[in-house]
Amino acid sequence: MSAAQIPDGWAFSASIPSWTQTTLEGDELVVFYRVEVKVLPPDKNGAPRCRSVLRRFSHFKKLHGRLIEELGAARLQGLAPPRKGGFFATVNKQPALIERRRRELQEWLYALIRDPAIAHSRMLNNFLELADAARFVQRHTRDMRESFTGTGTSSARPSDSYVPPRLSEAPSFAGPPSARSTQTAAGGPPNMRLGLHVEQRGGLKKHVRALKQRLDRASADLQDAVEVIAAEREGKRQLVSHLAALEARVSDNSGKRSAELDRLLSQVSEIDVLIGDHQREPASAHTSSPQQSHPPQSSIHTDEIRELRMRLETAESALAQSSQQGEDSEELAEKLRKAEEAAESLRGELGVAKAQLGVLAKDGETMAELREQLGRERSAKDDAVARADALAQANSQAAEASAQLQAAAGRAQDLEQQLQAAQSEAERLTAALQDERGRAQEAAAQLTQQGADDKAKLLSDMKVLAREAAEAEAAAKLESAVTSARAEGDQRMELASAGLKAEAARQMEERLKLKPGEKRQALTWNGQQRQRPG
Repeated sequence: MSAAQIPDGWAFSASIPSWTQTTLEGDELVVFYRVEVKVLPPDKNGAPRCRSVLRRFSHFKKLHGRLIEELGAARLQGLAPPRKGGFFATVNKQPALIERRRRELQEWLYALIRDPAIAHSRMLNNFLELADAARFVQRHTRDMRESFTGTGTSSARPSDSYVPPRLSEAPSFAGPPSARSTQTAAGGPPNMRLGLHVEQRGGLKKHVRALKQRLDRASADLQDAVEVIAAEREGKRQLVSHLAALEARVSDNSGKRSAELDRLLSQVSEIDVLIGDHQREPASAHTSSPQQSHPPQSSIHTDEIRELRMRLETAESALAQSSQQGEDSEELAEKLRKAEEAAESLRGELGVAKAQLGVLAKDGETMAELREQLGRERSAKDDAVARADALAQANSQAAEASAQLQAAAGRAQDLEQQLQAAQSEAERLTAALQDERGRAQEAAAQLTQQGADDKAKLLSDMKVLAREAAEAEAAAKLESAVTSARAEGDQRMELASAGLKAEAARQMEERLKLKPGEKRQALTWNGQQRQRPG
């Protein structure tokens, strides 16, 4: 076993004494290798502290890749991890292969620790969880050894002597280097976690489903709240427009009422002036008359309706007295008629003003109620907006948590699917390779036998062809000689025949001498024409 010094004086050693098997969901058989880390304190009298972590074969492959990223490929040259040496489905079902792989991984881990730079690297420290091992209490070692003696099954309950690895991802091993440096700089623990424990997957999936249901309900509640807030906003907009119209109407009516009251006051003032002038005229003409009276000259206000009536009655009585005295009767009668018409008009306008004032009072009460209701609705709206903001914030946080959980679960499922696909592909390739190997062997045997047969047949054919070639050559020579001899004999025979024919013809001509007048008959003899008597 190899050991390396930690910068603060601690020493550590690592080994892989055993392995354990477990079954995941879907009857997937996986193997975990127990990495036992022993940390020695600087004090020579201090007791060593032991800790175990479970790692899969793929985690060792990831460690090699992360060490290359941290230290460079030159440092890891010649320190490649053990090869697979087979397919997962095959290795995980054969204890002999698992044991051989355990020894290979242990030798590779020794080689890494013998290099000081690799031994002090952050990735190897995270992989071995040295920080936790240094804080670990030795009294748990006994439980740890009892939990990991030999090969276990999925029913083996992990003790407190190790931290179960997370199978989905690890902060130091799953993300890019920037994400790992950010987490370390933020003060996060440097320990490497490679996923969730196998026994915790079912509970995690239940929690994820429950969280999804809660998120769905929260989303529905938030949607309902948004719809209610939108409806309330629409109602408030309509209420505000209605209030604005009422305020405009009230202000318009108030302006009209003020103008009408001013006009009434001016008319009453004119009547008062006329009545005063009328009262002063008889006073100047009859200063000694005992029936002379002086009505009050105070101004009339809008709310002094009774005083206005009294002054009108006083004006009527004064006009009646002046008409009785007989001075300017026609003019006074005209003025009296006008005053009566003005008084009658004032009475009518006064009634209208009272009715309008009542309407204005009612409008004011309605306006106050509407303003109070608007204030209550505004406060309710503010409360609803605050609740909606809080709910949206909670929903956002829950969505982020759900997204993280879903991402973790998705990555775990992707890894499982990739592993299953790789296993199925490996089995298919193995079967195909075996089939191809059998067919190749059969074809090779057939080709060997066929080659031997073809060779023997070729030798026999070559011998036959040689004999036939010799016979053909002899026959050709014989035929050529026969042809030559035949041609030469024919030529000689033709020459001899021609000579004989010529000689015979000559002799016949000499022998046969025809007389004049004899009938001659042409005779043919061997292609030549001759004359003979008939």
